[in-house]
Amino acid sequence: MICSADGCDRPSKGKGCARGYCAMHYMRWLKHGDATVSLTDRQSKHKICTVEGCDKPHSSKGFCQKHYLRLKNNGDALATSDRYRRGIRWIEKNVLYQGNNCLKWPFSTASQGRGTVQVSGKNYAASRYMCILAHGNPPDQSYHAAHTCGKGHEGCMNPRHLAWKTPKENQADKLIHGTLRRGTAIHTNKLTEDDVRQIRKMIGKVSGVEIAKAWGITPTMVSRIKLGHAWAWLE
Repeated sequence: MICSADGCDRPSKGKGCARGYCAMHYMRWLKHGDATVSLTDRQSKHKICTVEGCDKPHSSKGFCQKHYLRLKNNGDALATSDRYRRGIRWIEKNVLYQGNNCLKWPFSTASQGRGTVQVSGKNYAASRYMCILAHGNPPDQSYHAAHTCGKGHEGCMNPRHLAWKTPKENQADKLIHGTLRRGTAIHTNKLTEDDVRQIRKMIGKVSGVEIAKAWGITPTMVSRIKLGHAWAWLE
């Protein structure tokens, strides 16, 4: 007798417990409840999208459903939504803008008044992407796309107002522009400037734990004040 699986000409193990299958198909039936499901079949069911970083299940042509629809609709599996594409087109159109006035981002913004775009699956602040197109890549990724006009929080996108600066240089600019939020300007701060001055006087005389309890802060904050990691700007 031969195996009862269609297309298989191997000898069966007999009717009984083997259900008429050969050894291979009988083991498939035991493991998966279906004698016709091969290892290749099982692997194909668990394939993931071929787009780097996407772990969604494979749907068609090597892509998950989302990336396949992007490919079908836009000819590019990495094409972003029209909202982001409109922003990218606007930036590319205005990268050679020569006006002196601030050029305001015309689309939706995040909580700090700044727009975002998505390029090849990566999110960028709109002003950072404008700075890349206008002035080339930053010296390294720690550099900020700084606004010489001080109007970044108002959505300025004028490429002539943008420049690559270190975080320290950008903070100094914000201080000059009056846009740097620090001290009591940050509503979540529990301390005032006078509090910090008093804490500094007590450091070394009283334990950090006792200081923390007295002002309702953590010992870690006391340590940060001591080391100059917090409120360092306060004279």
